[in-house]
Amino acid sequence: MLLLAGCVSTPEIPPEVRRETHRVGAGGEIVTVDFYFRPGSRPRPLAIAVHGFLANEDRMAHWGVLLAREGFIVAVPNNPTYANDDRNTAAIVALVQGGRAGRWPISAVPDGRAVLVGFSRGGFETILAAAELGDRIGAWIGLDPVDRNAKGQTAATKVRAPGLALLADPQPLNANGNARAMLDAYAGPLEVVAIPGAGHLDAESPRRGGKFAEFENAALGFLRQVFAL
Repeated sequence: MLLLAGCVSTPEIPPEVRRETHRVGAGGEIVTVDFYFRPGSRPRPLAIAVHGFLANEDRMAHWGVLLAREGFIVAVPNNPTYANDDRNTAAIVALVQGGRAGRWPISAVPDGRAVLVGFSRGGFETILAAAELGDRIGAWIGLDPVDRNAKGQTAATKVRAPGLALLADPQPLNANGNARAMLDAYAGPLEVVAIPGAGHLDAESPRRGGKFAEFENAALGFLRQVFAL
Protein backbone atom coordinates (compact mmCIF):
# COMPACT_ATOMS: atom_id res chain seq x y z
CA MET A 1 0.00 0.00 0.00
CA LEU A 2 2.84 2.38 0.80
CA LEU A 3 4.44 1.66 -2.57
CA LEU A 4 1.23 2.71 -4.30
CA ALA A 5 1.55 6.17 -2.75
CA GLY A 6 4.06 7.06 -5.43
CA CYS A 7 1.36 6.74 -8.11
CA VAL A 8 -0.41 9.87 -6.91
CA SER A 9 0.44 13.04 -8.84
CA THR A 10 0.26 16.56 -7.44
CA PRO A 11 -2.52 18.58 -9.07
CA GLU A 12 -1.94 21.95 -10.63
CA ILE A 13 -3.65 24.71 -8.67
CA PRO A 14 -5.73 26.78 -11.13
CA PRO A 15 -5.38 30.58 -10.91
CA GLU A 16 -8.91 31.07 -9.55
CA VAL A 17 -8.23 28.77 -6.58
CA ARG A 18 -6.10 29.60 -3.56
CA ARG A 19 -4.43 26.92 -1.45
CA GLU A 20 -3.33 27.68 2.10
CA THR A 21 -1.96 25.35 4.76
CA HIS A 22 -2.68 26.06 8.41
CA ARG A 23 -2.36 24.35 11.78
CA VAL A 24 -5.84 24.27 13.30
CA GLY A 25 -7.13 23.29 16.73
CA ALA A 26 -9.86 20.67 16.29
CA GLY A 27 -11.29 18.29 18.87
CA GLY A 28 -8.39 18.72 21.28
CA GLU A 29 -5.86 18.11 18.50
CA ILE A 30 -3.63 20.38 16.44
CA VAL A 31 -4.30 19.34 12.87
CA THR A 32 -2.57 20.34 9.64
CA VAL A 33 -5.22 21.39 7.13
CA ASP A 34 -4.91 22.33 3.48
CA PHE A 35 -7.62 24.81 2.51
CA TYR A 36 -8.72 25.28 -1.11
CA PHE A 37 -11.10 28.12 -1.97
CA ARG A 38 -12.01 30.91 -4.34
CA PRO A 39 -11.17 34.24 -2.66
CA GLY A 40 -13.97 36.74 -2.30
CA SER A 41 -16.90 37.78 -0.16
CA ARG A 42 -19.49 35.49 -1.71
CA PRO A 43 -20.79 32.98 0.88
CA ARG A 44 -20.06 29.40 -0.16
CA PRO A 45 -20.75 25.91 1.21
CA LEU A 46 -18.05 23.96 3.02
CA ALA A 47 -16.54 20.62 2.05
CA ILE A 48 -14.35 18.53 4.33
CA ALA A 49 -12.42 15.89 2.37
CA VAL A 50 -10.86 13.14 4.51
CA HIS A 51 -8.06 10.80 3.44
CA GLY A 52 -7.75 7.06 3.97
CA PHE A 53 -5.54 4.77 6.06
CA LEU A 54 -1.75 5.40 6.07
CA ALA A 55 -2.24 8.54 3.99
CA ASN A 56 -2.24 12.31 4.52
CA GLU A 57 -3.77 15.51 3.21
CA ASP A 58 -1.65 15.46 0.04
CA ARG A 59 -3.43 12.32 -1.13
CA MET A 60 -6.76 14.21 -1.31
CA ALA A 61 -5.33 17.26 -3.08
CA HIS A 62 -7.14 16.48 -6.33
CA TRP A 63 -10.46 16.50 -4.48
CA GLY A 64 -9.50 19.76 -2.81
CA VAL A 65 -8.94 21.42 -6.18
CA LEU A 66 -12.04 19.91 -7.81
CA LEU A 67 -14.37 20.92 -5.00
CA ALA A 68 -12.93 24.43 -4.78
CA ARG A 69 -13.37 24.92 -8.52
CA GLU A 70 -16.96 23.77 -8.09
CA GLY A 71 -17.55 26.56 -5.57
CA PHE A 72 -16.87 24.97 -2.17
CA ILE A 73 -14.59 26.18 0.60
CA VAL A 74 -12.60 23.01 1.11
CA ALA A 75 -10.71 21.72 4.14
CA VAL A 76 -8.46 18.68 3.64
CA PRO A 77 -7.15 17.68 7.06
CA ASN A 78 -4.26 15.40 7.96
CA ASN A 79 -5.96 13.12 10.48
CA PRO A 80 -4.34 13.26 13.93
CA THR A 81 -3.92 9.46 14.11
CA TYR A 82 -3.56 6.51 11.75
CA ALA A 83 -6.10 4.25 13.42
CA ASN A 84 -7.87 5.93 16.37
CA ASP A 85 -11.25 6.57 14.79
CA ASP A 86 -12.60 8.30 17.90
CA ARG A 87 -9.87 10.96 17.82
CA ASN A 88 -10.05 11.36 14.06
CA THR A 89 -13.83 11.70 14.16
CA ALA A 90 -13.67 14.28 16.95
CA ALA A 91 -11.28 16.35 14.84
CA ILE A 92 -13.58 16.15 11.80
CA VAL A 93 -16.61 17.16 13.86
CA ALA A 94 -14.77 20.13 15.39
CA LEU A 95 -13.46 21.19 11.99
CA VAL A 96 -17.00 21.29 10.60
CA GLN A 97 -18.27 23.22 13.61
CA GLY A 98 -15.44 25.75 13.35
CA GLY A 99 -15.99 26.22 9.63
CA ARG A 100 -19.73 26.77 9.98
CA ALA A 101 -19.02 29.34 12.68
CA GLY A 102 -16.59 31.20 10.41
CA ARG A 103 -13.52 30.29 12.46
CA TRP A 104 -11.37 28.79 9.70
CA PRO A 105 -8.18 30.90 9.33
CA ILE A 106 -8.81 31.87 5.71
CA SER A 107 -10.45 34.78 3.89
CA ALA A 108 -13.58 32.94 2.80
CA VAL A 109 -17.22 33.25 3.90
CA PRO A 110 -19.23 30.09 4.75
CA ASP A 111 -22.95 29.96 3.94
CA GLY A 112 -23.77 27.45 6.71
CA ARG A 113 -23.98 24.34 4.51
CA ALA A 114 -21.44 21.52 4.57
CA VAL A 115 -20.67 18.20 2.90
CA LEU A 116 -18.41 15.45 4.22
CA VAL A 117 -16.35 13.56 1.66
CA GLY A 118 -14.30 10.55 2.75
CA PHE A 119 -12.09 8.07 0.92
CA SER A 120 -11.70 4.49 2.20
CA ARG A 121 -11.24 4.68 5.98
CA GLY A 122 -12.06 8.37 5.64
CA GLY A 123 -15.49 7.30 4.40
CA PHE A 124 -15.98 5.36 7.62
CA GLU A 125 -14.77 8.22 9.81
CA THR A 126 -16.94 10.76 8.01
CA ILE A 127 -19.97 8.48 8.56
CA LEU A 128 -19.15 8.56 12.29
CA ALA A 129 -18.84 12.36 12.14
CA ALA A 130 -22.08 12.71 10.15
CA ALA A 131 -23.95 10.70 12.78
CA GLU A 132 -22.74 13.11 15.46
CA LEU A 133 -23.31 16.29 13.44
CA GLY A 134 -26.87 15.45 12.40
CA ASP A 135 -28.57 18.22 10.43
CA ARG A 136 -25.44 20.38 10.57
CA ILE A 137 -24.27 18.68 7.37
CA GLY A 138 -26.12 18.76 4.08
CA ALA A 139 -24.64 15.68 2.39
CA TRP A 140 -22.17 12.79 2.67
CA ILE A 141 -20.04 11.22 -0.06
CA GLY A 142 -18.19 7.95 0.45
CA LEU A 143 -15.39 7.30 -2.05
CA ASP A 144 -15.14 3.49 -1.95
CA PRO A 145 -15.63 3.58 1.84
CA VAL A 146 -14.84 0.74 4.22
CA ASP A 147 -16.33 -0.15 7.59
CA ARG A 148 -14.56 -1.24 10.76
CA ASN A 149 -16.07 -3.73 13.20
CA ALA A 150 -19.56 -2.71 11.97
CA LYS A 151 -19.13 0.61 13.81
CA GLY A 152 -19.92 2.51 10.62
CA GLN A 153 -23.01 0.38 10.11
CA THR A 154 -24.33 1.47 13.50
CA ALA A 155 -23.52 5.13 12.81
CA ALA A 156 -25.18 5.01 9.38
CA THR A 157 -28.57 4.38 11.00
CA LYS A 158 -28.36 7.95 12.37
CA VAL A 159 -27.33 9.76 9.17
CA ARG A 160 -30.26 11.36 7.34
CA ALA A 161 -28.46 13.74 4.99
CA PRO A 162 -28.54 12.86 1.29
CA GLY A 163 -25.68 10.51 0.52
CA LEU A 164 -23.69 9.11 -2.36
CA ALA A 165 -21.46 6.03 -2.22
CA LEU A 166 -19.14 5.34 -5.14
CA LEU A 167 -17.79 1.80 -5.13
CA ALA A 168 -14.83 0.10 -6.77
CA ASP A 169 -14.76 -3.63 -7.35
CA PRO A 170 -14.39 -5.70 -4.15
CA GLN A 171 -10.69 -6.25 -3.41
CA PRO A 172 -8.33 -6.49 -0.43
CA LEU A 173 -7.71 -2.72 -0.26
CA ASN A 174 -11.44 -2.08 0.38
CA ALA A 175 -11.81 -5.07 2.72
CA ASN A 176 -13.52 -6.96 -0.11
CA GLY A 177 -16.32 -4.42 -0.32
CA ASN A 178 -17.28 -4.66 3.35
CA ALA A 179 -19.12 -1.30 3.24
CA ARG A 180 -22.27 -2.87 1.79
CA ALA A 181 -23.90 -3.51 5.17
CA MET A 182 -23.01 0.02 6.31
CA LEU A 183 -24.63 1.47 3.20
CA ASP A 184 -27.71 -0.73 3.59
CA ALA A 185 -28.17 0.77 7.08
CA TYR A 186 -27.95 4.40 5.88
CA ALA A 187 -31.04 6.20 7.19
CA GLY A 188 -31.27 9.02 4.65
CA PRO A 189 -31.66 8.98 0.87
CA LEU A 190 -28.58 7.24 -0.50
CA GLU A 191 -27.46 6.62 -4.06
CA VAL A 192 -25.00 3.75 -4.44
CA VAL A 193 -23.03 3.65 -7.69
CA ALA A 194 -20.70 0.78 -8.54
CA ILE A 195 -17.96 1.61 -11.05
CA PRO A 196 -17.08 -1.65 -12.83
CA GLY A 197 -13.40 -2.31 -13.27
CA ALA A 198 -12.37 0.42 -10.82
CA GLY A 199 -9.59 -0.17 -8.35
CA HIS A 200 -9.78 1.14 -4.80
CA LEU A 201 -7.16 3.86 -5.36
CA ASP A 202 -8.98 5.10 -8.46
CA ALA A 203 -11.39 6.81 -6.03
CA GLU A 204 -8.55 8.77 -4.43
CA SER A 205 -6.83 10.52 -7.34
CA PRO A 206 -6.00 10.17 -11.06
CA ARG A 207 -3.60 7.39 -11.95
CA ARG A 208 -2.48 6.14 -15.34
CA GLY A 209 -5.15 3.82 -16.65
CA GLY A 210 -7.41 4.56 -13.67
CA LYS A 211 -11.07 5.53 -13.49
CA PHE A 212 -10.84 8.62 -11.32
CA ALA A 213 -12.88 10.64 -13.83
CA GLU A 214 -15.90 8.40 -13.23
CA PHE A 215 -15.72 9.03 -9.47
CA GLU A 216 -15.21 12.74 -10.13
CA ASN A 217 -18.15 13.10 -12.52
CA ALA A 218 -20.56 11.20 -10.29
CA ALA A 219 -19.56 13.15 -7.17
CA LEU A 220 -19.80 16.56 -8.84
CA GLY A 221 -23.14 15.72 -10.43
CA PHE A 222 -24.52 14.75 -7.03
CA LEU A 223 -23.22 17.93 -5.39
CA ARG A 224 -24.63 20.16 -8.12
CA GLN A 225 -28.03 18.65 -7.50
CA VAL A 226 -27.99 18.70 -3.70
CA PHE A 227 -26.44 22.16 -3.33
CA ALA A 228 -28.02 23.71 -6.46
CA LEU A 229 -24.60 24.89 -7.62
